[in-house]
Amino acid sequence: MKKTILFFVFLGFIVAVTCASCTKDTTTIRVTTIDTLTDTLNVSDNSQMGLLTQKQWVVDTLYYNFTGPGTGTLEYARGASHNLINEDNIRNAYWRDGTADYFDNSGNFQPNITWSFRSNDSTALLINSTILLHGKILRLDATHYNLFDSTSHVEDVEVYKP
Repeated sequence: MKKTILFFVFLGFIVAVTCASCTKDTTTIRVTTIDTLTDTLNVSDNSQMGLLTQKQWVVDTLYYNFTGPGTGTLEYARGASHNLINEDNIRNAYWRDGTADYFDNSGNFQPNITWSFRSNDSTALLINSTILLHGKILRLDATHYNLFDSTSHVEDVEVYKP
């Protein structure tokens, strides 16, 4: 019986020493949320609001001095090597609450952009960023958005980017 008690005391001592010398490794996991533009195409809402908002648009072609079909100077065409300006990385999204996300060609976010349809005309667009732009939607469907900026006489042809 004495041997049994001594055995358990010795075993307890070994366990206590072993546990005291153990160190617990701690791993910290940091979760970072990255805000990105939502790439969801809502095909059930075919209104002007539904077609324009909740998706990311990128510049496809840009015409300066545009006054109507067949006019203007082609300044940018996506994928072309002869572009006068670079619009490759510009992207934007319009949101239903009247705000817009805009990322310039360097990837910088431009804050405080708002937009609205003018009066009851859902093809007349008013965009307020660093300047006030008066635009007219020339074409809008699930994958194309053409805007005539009458402030600068620019036709901006954009495509949906999934």
